Amino acid sequence: MKKRFLKIFTTISAILTLLLPVSLFFVLQAAICTTDTILDLPSLFYFIFAWIPALLCSIAGIVFSILVKIETFYMPKLAFCVSLVCMVISGYWASQILKGFYKVIL
Repeated sequence: MKKRFLKIFTTISAILTLLLPVSLFFVLQAAICTTDTILDLPSLFYFIFAWIPALLCSIAGIVFSILVKIETFYMPKLAFCVSLVCMVISGYWASQILKGFYKVIL
């Protein structure tokens, strides 16, 4: 069961992290162009708030990879590395979003 959760959380965090450049492209396109597209608002919402589930899923992936290691004495290195990289990227993403909000508010 822990291996299944590990695969689920690792896959979700990887997909959410890989969708960041796509949403960034649409956000930048909306900022540069004067015409609106149907993907402007969803991509902006995703760009601002998707770091939260990406960060939580990557942390859960790390936790479940450690639990699998404790149970089977085998460390799933690929899942652990993917979760760790996604955690770093989503943490940096969160810091940049929060820093931008802080500059806008003050």
